[in-house]
Amino acid sequence: MSFRPTMAIFDSFWTTVAYLSGGVLTLLGFITVMSLVLYQFSPSIQLLVRSRPSATRYYSAARAYITAILTLFRLLLRGFQAGSLRKAVRLRIELEVLNPPPDRPLRLDYDTGGGRKASNEKYQIALRKYHKARKQWAGEVWADLRTLARAEDLARPIEIDHLTPLIDSDRIKSYFNALYTENPSTSEDPCFISRVTVRSGFIAPLHLLTGVLKRYDEDWQRALEDYGRAMAIDDDLRGNAARKVQLFIFDCWLLWGPSIALCTCPPWSGKKALQFGSGDEDNSLSVRCSATDLSNTLRATMPPEAFAWQARVTGRLRWGASLHRDGICPAQEAVWRDRRLVLDTVGDATGIEIGIGDDRAQVSATYYSAYIWIMFAMCTNHHGRLRAYHPEEKWLDLVPFFAHANIADRDSYDFQINNLAQSAVHGALQMLEMNTELHLIFVGAIDETGCGHDLVHKDPKNAETIRSRMETIRQRIVGPSAESSTLERLALTHQRDNIFMKGDYSTCNLPKIIKKYYEAADKRAEDHGAWSE
Repeated sequence: MSFRPTMAIFDSFWTTVAYLSGGVLTLLGFITVMSLVLYQFSPSIQLLVRSRPSATRYYSAARAYITAILTLFRLLLRGFQAGSLRKAVRLRIELEVLNPPPDRPLRLDYDTGGGRKASNEKYQIALRKYHKARKQWAGEVWADLRTLARAEDLARPIEIDHLTPLIDSDRIKSYFNALYTENPSTSEDPCFISRVTVRSGFIAPLHLLTGVLKRYDEDWQRALEDYGRAMAIDDDLRGNAARKVQLFIFDCWLLWGPSIALCTCPPWSGKKALQFGSGDEDNSLSVRCSATDLSNTLRATMPPEAFAWQARVTGRLRWGASLHRDGICPAQEAVWRDRRLVLDTVGDATGIEIGIGDDRAQVSATYYSAYIWIMFAMCTNHHGRLRAYHPEEKWLDLVPFFAHANIADRDSYDFQINNLAQSAVHGALQMLEMNTELHLIFVGAIDETGCGHDLVHKDPKNAETIRSRMETIRQRIVGPSAESSTLERLALTHQRDNIFMKGDYSTCNLPKIIKKYYEAADKRAEDHGAWSE
């Protein structure tokens, strides 16, 4: 009996084992090396993944990690070393945040009732256009990245045409959240490392108050429920027509968030933020600047518009919550309390450039809308002295008259101001007729703070204020008529010894009044077993 076949089998077996062992060792070595590489670059991979909004379509968690790893290897292949890789990763994210990729078409959008075959052909055409646009976008992003990464001190900004990519951007929030999540204890603020230039928008010396819908995350039901609870507040005016009008007009004025003018009184001391928007004050962000930059901006040669001027702005994007009390003046604490997005121009040599648009159409489009308004406090005559109904809950005394206006065009602005003055006189007259004990006292307006100090920016044309125009209209009514007698309870003049002229109800105190209004709303919600923040 021969053992040679058996020995051959054993030899073959051990050869196979040796071969497989070598392959396994090679594979294990490869896995080990890759694991070490991925571990070394894990912070960058995590940042890429976490910076993508969780609601982004077509991206599962696995695909997000694969995309992040591929992006990282592309950066390495393009010559970015470990030292500069972190910077390159952040620039890559910021480029995508500011210039987002085209949206993939939805199949449902092309089902127009012409049959599945026809709609599918339209969808395939749209899909090809999408892939072409996506490829072009990726090429531009990588080209911009190379240029930005090589610039000294990131001197070259990322330029965008308008503010749309910035307003309520989930991508920016995800990016800042990813930076904060990396190391919550770090003193480094969530902010862009790149400079950003917005080529066209409107700058205004205004501050946007926190609107009801913004406060409630666009939840109309919660806003309506709070309005209903406020109507049940027990006071001397409960059930009176004047109270119903006051609550509705105040709530409506605050719904989307009106703006107040920047002032020179103590609450505005420190760094201030100008309003920079496109189209409307609700579509704006805060531009933080130093006192010197603010003064230079407002002293610049400008066309005689009312409240807003076309501008190009360059700065770094920051999360408002990182500013805290020492980074912004007290009157504008909502910038950090509401976690607003800030374009920070402090220390930037370019900063704010007035009167610049990206093209002729933008230069001609002097359109920026905002509420223009004038406000009165409801009070009653108590032993010969006017007294507020609710000195501790001042919002229950405030009656604003308002209108929407184009504050970037002088002619449109003047037209709306005149209309507002007329409607405010007649509106005040109607309210005073509802209650013979009621007095209305002027406390502030968009163009007059009522605190006794000057606005940061005065009207270069020294135009009449809303209040002075109302006074002119009232003088025309004065006579033996019943209307004239009623209007005597409308106080339009400044009275320094009056409690309302000491600033408690002034425009500059509105941020505090609005804050207390929301705190009271939360308390009412808790008392009724409703949701509250």
